[in-house]
Amino acid sequence: MPSNRASLLYLAAVLAGFAALYWFRLRKLPLLNQAIVLVALEVTLPYLSYEYTLVHLYPVWALFVLFLARDVAEGRPRIPVAAAELIFSSFALLFGPAPALFLEHSVGGQVQACLLLLLALTVTCVPMPSSLFGEQPAPADLEPEAAPF
Repeated sequence: MPSNRASLLYLAAVLAGFAALYWFRLRKLPLLNQAIVLVALEVTLPYLSYEYTLVHLYPVWALFVLFLARDVAEGRPRIPVAAAELIFSSFALLFGPAPALFLEHSVGGQVQACLLLLLALTVTCVPMPSSLFGEQPAPADLEPEAAPF
């Protein structure tokens, strides 16, 4: 049974790789980074992952947009523009019908898997501490209090 042996090898490699990634890198990152990477890997790593599983990315995309609007717009923290553009581009291509419309059906899944891995790699390399999770003060907490009249 070569397929059974291959699936067991895949399972062992994925479990060992994920455990190492979590222990040595993910647990040290801010919660927003952990959420995005964990959801991207949750969609990417199973034996079969059909297109409907991409809906799990919507909540972490919303958290990323809130992070940009609330924290980065206030000037803290600073993340590289190229990284933000790469993350947004990955989300846009994953949510849009581009792989299904412009590529052959047999390659769309591979393109989406590559985009998910690119998203996970980018988010792993760019820490994004957020006031949404209490990792830094909220923008309103930084403003000096006005004297009452």
